[in-house]
Amino acid sequence: MLDVIKTAFSTQSNQKVIDPLKQLGNREIEILKSKGYDLDFLKQVMPQGGLNFDEEYVTYGNGYSRCVTVYHYTKNPTLFWLANLMNNPHTVATLDVSTDEKQKVIDQINRALDELNDRSDNERKATDRNKSAEEYLELAEYARKLTSNGEISKQVKVRVHVYGNTIQEVDERAQELIENLKGMDYRAVTYLHK
Repeated sequence: MLDVIKTAFSTQSNQKVIDPLKQLGNREIEILKSKGYDLDFLKQVMPQGGLNFDEEYVTYGNGYSRCVTVYHYTKNPTLFWLANLMNNPHTVATLDVSTDEKQKVIDQINRALDELNDRSDNERKATDRNKSAEEYLELAEYARKLTSNGEISKQVKVRVHVYGNTIQEVDERAQELIENLKGMDYRAVTYLHK
């Protein structure tokens, strides 16, 4: 297999360049198969017309997609809560779970606690002061669990790729998804591609 990869990416001048717009003949197909290429697999997974990454969209040969990132999760999740995020029509979702560095999380919590403490003292409205005080207590309890009880902090990233035939269709579907998630106490946003 390594030899196949080396020959596919070699810079030899005698290597034949295949025109991607021209249909392959029987001889060329046999040569590629003899070199180990799985042409049926490539036909299934190869995007039609290539990929083009714009700032807001990915353009395929047969449509568009946009990435919606979930940045806030509900505090009281239901049973099978991931189904609400990952099982939506006209979407492909990815889930990344990683372990956070304990000291980094504690440093972030300390900064947040300082800010919440300041807010609970200096907010103009009583409801805002009470909300800040409640958040302070919740975050302080979480910090205690991290330091005393051996709690491990995990980072969960859910990205939902919304696809459609037109940009307008993708925009409508993405906005509908964001509104549906907001109704379930999730927050999501579309970021520009980097």
